[in-house]
Amino acid sequence: TLPTIRVGQAAGATGNLTMTGGTVFIAGGANTPPGIGELFVGDNGTGTMNMSGGDFQASDEIWIGTQPGATGTVTVTGGSLKAAGRS
Repeated sequence: TLPTIRVGQAAGATGNLTMTGGTVFIAGGANTPPGIGELFVGDNGTGTMNMSGGDFQASDEIWIGTQPGATGTVTVTGGSLKAAGRS
């Protein structure tokens, strides 16, 4: 378990996350402060997530292209991507 995952966190940064199988659970609980139990894809920079299998769950929210100037792309062709809290 992890408290948060940020892909492309810093301005000007580029991050890639590829998931083909397995299980990822971001712990923290629903309705928690930002950055706890959440997945950020393109937080301040550029983030890309490609998922073709497995089970990925954030205990709170999933953010895509969060801040002004950020770019986030999520492509799911298989598996399960879930946010258990707000989204």
